[in-house]
Amino acid sequence: MCAEKAGSGNGVVGSVLVAGGGIAGIQAALDLANSGYYVHLVEKSPAIGGVMAQLDKTFPTNDCSMCIISPKLVECGQHPNINLLTCAALENVAGAQGRLQATIRQQPRYISLDKCTGCGDCAEVCPVSMPSEFDQGIGPRKATYKPYAQAIPGGYVIDKRDLSPCTQACPNHVNAHAYVALIAQGKYREAMEVILRTLPLPGVIGRICPHPCETACRRGEVDAPLSICALKRFVADQVDIEELPIPEIEKRQEKVAIIGSGPAGLTAAHFLALEGYQVTVFESRSAAGGMLRVGIPDYRLPPEVLDKEIRAITRLGVEIKLDTALGRDVSIDGLLSEGYKTVYLAIGAHHEDESPRDVLPILVQASDALSGARPGARREMLANYLKRLENLEKIAKSFSGVEKSYAIQAGREVRIIVDNHKVSDEVATMLARDIAKKVESELSYPGQIRVTVIRETRAIEYAR
Repeated sequence: MCAEKAGSGNGVVGSVLVAGGGIAGIQAALDLANSGYYVHLVEKSPAIGGVMAQLDKTFPTNDCSMCIISPKLVECGQHPNINLLTCAALENVAGAQGRLQATIRQQPRYISLDKCTGCGDCAEVCPVSMPSEFDQGIGPRKATYKPYAQAIPGGYVIDKRDLSPCTQACPNHVNAHAYVALIAQGKYREAMEVILRTLPLPGVIGRICPHPCETACRRGEVDAPLSICALKRFVADQVDIEELPIPEIEKRQEKVAIIGSGPAGLTAAHFLALEGYQVTVFESRSAAGGMLRVGIPDYRLPPEVLDKEIRAITRLGVEIKLDTALGRDVSIDGLLSEGYKTVYLAIGAHHEDESPRDVLPILVQASDALSGARPGARREMLANYLKRLENLEKIAKSFSGVEKSYAIQAGREVRIIVDNHKVSDEVATMLARDIAKKVESELSYPGQIRVTVIRETRAIEYAR
């Protein structure tokens, strides 16, 4: 505490700093303020009162502790000569006696005291519970809280601590802690809004993410990590992203060109559009999505999920131009000359000639067949191989009830996977047998033929 008086004259000038907002600090601040000093009362917690505010009775009179301290709290909070600095810590005091300078580090409350009415609605909807320091950890409190009912200042405060391990482990820094807590309370729409703050493709990522957040989840130290990725997929399936309201966006004049509509291009387009930029995405293929579209099988990432989230991005004003390739249809210099302020390249790293078939990646041991081929014969052998697989799929689709089929060859074995959920085990077995017979008779395939029919509960396999 330091005070400064004038060298001459009767007036009292200067200010005083009181460190600590307990009963002693409050009384000292009031006495000094009433004496004409301007007092800075520094308290590390969100409210003054200290330990006395936690007590029920006082010794030796056994009087009510809150009845004694409450008038002092109110007077201290309303006194014109007292400046309350809560959530603050005194770090350093330097200078000569009477002319000291103090360094104070004050943490944000995240809720404006000028606007907070103390209604408590924010605490009611807060999904995060924490031990209450005021109750000595016996009871819980919300992360948005007021230490006690008579607290001064009377506004609420948000207790924000370090990022949770799951959020830190996420490459996109999605606040998994928040949306998992909201899902637990059934607040699916609010959870979706939390995810969309940093991730515009929740349904897609909820299906294909390798979820490093679950590796970092501390729940795994007790039993098993939370299924964070599955919860993201769950909330994306529960909330229609196309029905969420479009935020108010202040439009800008600058135009941005994005080359490629893969995950990088779509993410950049989403957040640039939210900032008000006029975004145009140029995609060389006939459908947007990049490797999300052509590199992931439909059973893992259904096309309709990807299409819906791409439409949600276009709702923000993003324009996607298909069948427009960089170097063939547009150039960087040409785009800049058309008025685009910048060009973002999100063209990916895949090679077209490595996998000419978009529907099904080559999962076969084709390297064995091609290792001795001359360079000029590589493309021809791949084309013949892919044509053979397409013929196998056509045979399977020729049977009634078969809508989807996939053919994979490994060495001398060919496997045909058929999607037909509604048939019985007996019908599935007959279907697999008939497909195998037809493949053997029409294509004269010399190796082993395996046909798998996927049903709702299990898969039926037939080998010939």
